[in-house]
Amino acid sequence: MRALVLAIFLFTTALSYALREVITPAIVDPHLIWVWAGPTIALAVQTVIFWFRYRKYNDDAFMIDDTDFDEKVLDESRAPSETHAGVPKTIEEEEPLGEKQKL
Repeated sequence: MRALVLAIFLFTTALSYALREVITPAIVDPHLIWVWAGPTIALAVQTVIFWFRYRKYNDDAFMIDDTDFDEKVLDESRAPSETHAGVPKTIEEEEPLGEKQKL
């Protein structure tokens, strides 16, 4: 498995170096602006498309409903064993070792 992951990593690295060799001649002074303008324009278009597709979720209130919040809150009337469930004991709260545990 380790060899497979390393092979995939090296393959993607080889692809990136090959792409760099192909793109390098395009990065000359008169064309230098398009190296940065191209991705900027493409991402601006993608942003507008993304907003149009997912704008309906702006008004969705799926995380606001808290009707069962009162059930989750621990009230003062519960027994201490219930309120501290899952909390590890501190050194002072631990029970002393028995004779068999000391050995």
